[in-house]
Amino acid sequence: MSSCGDESAGLPEALLEYLDSSFLPTLAWTHPINPLNPSFTNNALRMLLDNRKFALCLPEDATNDLCSFLGHGGGDRVPWDDILDLGFIEPSRGTGGSINSASIRWRASRMPQYTILVAEPVQPAFIRWPSKERKGHKGQVLPPLHQLTPDDLKNVAAFATEAPVGIFATNMASELYWANEEWWRVTGLDREVEARNWMTRVHPQDLPRLQQFRAFIEANPQNSEIEFRWKTSDKVEAWCISKVSVISKNGEPVGFLSAISNISKQKTAELAGLREREAMRVVLRRQEEEIRLESAHSAEREQAIQEQTREFALMSKFSSVGLVKIDLKGHFHWANAAWFGITKLPEDEDLDQWIKLVHPDDVKDVLVKWEHCLDTFTPFNTQFRWVNEDSALMQAQPNNPDHKKATGWIGSLTDVTAQSKAEQAILAVSQEREVLAHKAAQDAEARRQVAVEEKRQQELLVDTTSHELRNPISAILGNAQLTRSSMRALRDKFCQLDPIPPVFPTSILDDLMEDIEALESIADCAMAQERIANDILGLAQISLRRYNITPVSFELLASLRSTIRMFKNECKSKAIELNLELGCSLDRLGPHARVLADPTRLTQVLINLLSNAIRFTARSTVRKVTLAVEVSAAPPAREGSIVPPEETEYQIQGQKPIYLFFSVIDTGPGMSEEASAGLFKKFMQASPLTHVEMGGSGLGLWIARNLCELQLGRVEVKSTLGKGSTFRCFITAKSVDTGPASPHDKRQSTIEAITGVGRPADSNPMSTLPSSSGSPSATPVATPSKPQPKGLKLLCCEDNQVNRTILKKQLSNAGHEVILACDGQEGLDALAVHGPSIDCILMDIEMPVKDGLTATRDIREMERLTLSQRVRIVGLTGNARKAQVEDALKAGMDTVVTKPYRVEHLLAEIAKAREGEASTI
Repeated sequence: MSSCGDESAGLPEALLEYLDSSFLPTLAWTHPINPLNPSFTNNALRMLLDNRKFALCLPEDATNDLCSFLGHGGGDRVPWDDILDLGFIEPSRGTGGSINSASIRWRASRMPQYTILVAEPVQPAFIRWPSKERKGHKGQVLPPLHQLTPDDLKNVAAFATEAPVGIFATNMASELYWANEEWWRVTGLDREVEARNWMTRVHPQDLPRLQQFRAFIEANPQNSEIEFRWKTSDKVEAWCISKVSVISKNGEPVGFLSAISNISKQKTAELAGLREREAMRVVLRRQEEEIRLESAHSAEREQAIQEQTREFALMSKFSSVGLVKIDLKGHFHWANAAWFGITKLPEDEDLDQWIKLVHPDDVKDVLVKWEHCLDTFTPFNTQFRWVNEDSALMQAQPNNPDHKKATGWIGSLTDVTAQSKAEQAILAVSQEREVLAHKAAQDAEARRQVAVEEKRQQELLVDTTSHELRNPISAILGNAQLTRSSMRALRDKFCQLDPIPPVFPTSILDDLMEDIEALESIADCAMAQERIANDILGLAQISLRRYNITPVSFELLASLRSTIRMFKNECKSKAIELNLELGCSLDRLGPHARVLADPTRLTQVLINLLSNAIRFTARSTVRKVTLAVEVSAAPPAREGSIVPPEETEYQIQGQKPIYLFFSVIDTGPGMSEEASAGLFKKFMQASPLTHVEMGGSGLGLWIARNLCELQLGRVEVKSTLGKGSTFRCFITAKSVDTGPASPHDKRQSTIEAITGVGRPADSNPMSTLPSSSGSPSATPVATPSKPQPKGLKLLCCEDNQVNRTILKKQLSNAGHEVILACDGQEGLDALAVHGPSIDCILMDIEMPVKDGLTATRDIREMERLTLSQRVRIVGLTGNARKAQVEDALKAGMDTVVTKPYRVEHLLAEIAKAREGEASTI
């Protein structure tokens, strides 16, 4: 930093750094001002003065001007625009040399603490030269140019042509008629093209000023100079200064002789100086504004402090909170009135005596905490009681966050007697509520356990009822089937005898036919009984909320065909024409019509509707039942019939919701609108005579309605008395595949005839047993097309003697060897004896001694330990709940068949032991 002694200490450091880096000569004085001893001179000024002292460089008249200008440190602030012309003694001449007193122009600015002078370049302007006589180097007077001799003119012309300064001559109209080489170089003009139009190369902004200058010297012939800009050939601006002399002839001006010089570098430096001065002005103004704002803020802060002091005094006086000042040793020195009121300490007592008024049980705790806070400078916060049992909250903290600068503590005292009593009351209430809540939770848990036990008992009742109902029905159907087969074989033998031996009555064939029909009636009654049992079990499952919808991917057409074929023999025996009508919209589901839905619940709905239609159509003159199906990408209208909307004609997208529409149309007796109104309610039938004439429990349609609603659908009936009924329903599913879109396809629906009219002689109504339970046995399974394997060795574990006997006879008739066991333990013993020769195990689940699930687990564990081959286990049970089936599969069974079962279904599951197929239900 360039400065004069230590006087610059009063100047801001940032300002000194800025001024010292400036290329403009600069001086600065701190107040009071000593004009001849500036506090600061920058490097630029020191170089200008050749490192001489400032006072020694000033001529006498310049010293007087400076002292007068600065006012000896007094007076008002010098405005920024004040100008001082100040020159210095030239270094090469010494103190006796000539003085350039107008060589530097200075601008001044005075701040409250300091004053600054900054040199600036001369601004562009017209500078007139005074007319003087031309003198030679010896002081002789030279004649005017027009009076020179020809030789003199030749010498001048030669000198002008080679002169290092651009010289040119024009007439009074500024038309160029001569210029030297340096002028063409400086201007960059093309002498062949632009000689006459040289003024067009003057910068457009300077051309008016140049024309004004020419008019001026025409009116006032004298030597002058002007600065202006050229547009050079490379489109770059160049600053020039031109000195012009008037050429006169016979006392009249006839032209101009001008010299031109390029001053671009000087202009660049001048502009840089102006920018530097402007930047310094901004810095000074910012400094001035900061000082002004700081002064204003100081005044405001002082006023705010005084205001806060007054407010604090008022607050401490009227506050209900006790305030106290404490020194660093913990002695209390001042307190407000509220503090005395809370402590009950007389105002003339020593303030440190407040501790004697604290309850004896709390004194030790308060003192320990207070001494700890004094030692660690941590905030003090404690609640205690006074000797009069009132409660107080005392808080204190150092009066400065910096512990080294803290001079004491500020404390507060609050009477919290009311809050303490309220907290005690709330605590008591809370404890009482906690006791009540605990008791309520215990009661709720007890009720929950009772509800769980009741539900378990209900489920046990359902399971027991299911087992006890299905076992005898299975036995009835099995015995009826065996007896009927034997009776039919016997009748066929008698038909082959001709004549019939006289030992037999002649009506033997008719009697045998009557017995066969009686067995068919027994089978019909058993199936009707099974439907009633299934309805009751369905009611129990819905009431217990045991029904769940489990969507899986399956082939819709195969499932429908299997479902309707379950009623094939029954319809044949009752001379009912049974049809399956497939709508053309099914093509949009792809070649296999695969959908994502719950096939078990869908089958259960259709079985209920078909069973109902077949039962009521059996006594009609025209006996026809049709199951129709359509699909749509749009649901039916909320209000109106369940029919596919016109949107059915559009393409169905894969993995999108679809709606399956089913209609069961019969030619039964029909019913009135009043009779059909409550048909889907629980235990409701068309009329009181329906149960007497047709049987049924009135639950099947109610179950069908609930199952449709679980699948986001609904069901309805349209019936005409004497003509028949149409039951319509729809469910929501998802598409798996997509077929072609045929918006204009007019193909008719496909009708598949399941039965013909009339009953064939070899029909067997008991070969297919329809079920409405929704159990695994009700899941449609197609009759095997390939012959079943024979000669398997089967282990049958069944505790019911009748079922065990029937099962053995049925399996023996199918060509298998059967080993019987009465319970699970006997089954394990038999398996230990026969070992690997057992191909399949039929395991009843409900058995004494050891039930089927436990026996199955033991078998799987034995296989794991001995690394023997896994034997197929088929579970047999009258319990159809999904949870029970899942328990059986988890225990290790490969599949579960629900009683009453179809022999074909059971044989198909047994055959998988030979085929090695995966387990299915």
